[in-house]
Amino acid sequence: MSSLTLTDVSKTFGRAGRDPHPVHAVEEVSLTIADGEFLVLLGPSGCGKSTLLRMIAGLEEVTAGSIKLGDRDVTHAEPKDRDVAMVFQNYALYPHMSVENNLGFALRMRGDSKAAIRSRVEETAVLLGLGDLLHRKPRELSGGQMQRVAVGRAIVRQPAAFLFDEPLSNLDAALRDQLRRELKSLHQRLKATMVYVTHDQTEAMTLGDRIAVMNGGTVQQVGPPAEVYDRPANTFVAGFIGSPPMNLLPVESIPSQSFPEGTATVGFRPEHGSFASPGVDASSATISIAAEVRDIQRLGGMLLVEANAAEATLILSVTPEKEPSRGRAAIVIEPKHVHLFDRSGTRIRSLADPE
Repeated sequence: MSSLTLTDVSKTFGRAGRDPHPVHAVEEVSLTIADGEFLVLLGPSGCGKSTLLRMIAGLEEVTAGSIKLGDRDVTHAEPKDRDVAMVFQNYALYPHMSVENNLGFALRMRGDSKAAIRSRVEETAVLLGLGDLLHRKPRELSGGQMQRVAVGRAIVRQPAAFLFDEPLSNLDAALRDQLRRELKSLHQRLKATMVYVTHDQTEAMTLGDRIAVMNGGTVQQVGPPAEVYDRPANTFVAGFIGSPPMNLLPVESIPSQSFPEGTATVGFRPEHGSFASPGVDASSATISIAAEVRDIQRLGGMLLVEANAAEATLILSVTPEKEPSRGRAAIVIEPKHVHLFDRSGTRIRSLADPE
């Protein structure tokens, strides 16, 4: 296995000087992915995450910047010479081949012996629970089984890095949960370098050692899942991460409060707010927001409460015993859970942090 180093990697579609409207799909992305690390590229559709993965794989040319795999510069190397294996969203299996032949195809192409191929295929089949399916064709498999074969085809090659492009998005929710757990376990056993593209926050938060949140072709924040969730770098990350996402309000919406100079927006997670009846002392909370409870929905063991505050709609997640009454109420938040952002959207600190 090897580390991956991306330095100022950019991708522009359209020739400079010839295309009046070139598309800057990826702009000056720099990332270092450690040997054995599981990095998730997370972001909305069109943010550049799949384009970046395809540049790592060699399926898209790099407009500017460099890509290194270990000590090798592979920026302009052919895909077959990069020693990476990619798992696609649509499985990309050969329909006329058995599972066994699909698994061993890349090894046959590089000239491995029959004995070596048989050994690697059998070992991989056991690892992925495919031992009883080796003689089946893809059309005889379920979606989850086909995805295991696609992953297995990458594993048999023993590449320096694995690349996953939204591999679970075609599966139903229950199967996604199962395969997500299997991928996590597989990474722990293989200790392999993996880069995984998804728009699914649950996948990102549960799979990644670190998450790189992308938007508009740039990396907005890189860090462990808990850090990205608890200390978002800016209002985009705050509003994108979390379900429901962080509540964000302009300071003008909270006229009775004072904030440090430069603060333009305050934010708090839905689970960090609670309700107090109007007139109840909320002095233990730094922020008290006058609101009106409009709607309450039960979601499993939690309630999602929609409240209006000035011109903002807020969502709070509370337990049933803390269900508020509809109508006027006060939302209170502890200082450590109140995030401050400046006019550019960059996080300043939490209200409880020292200046």
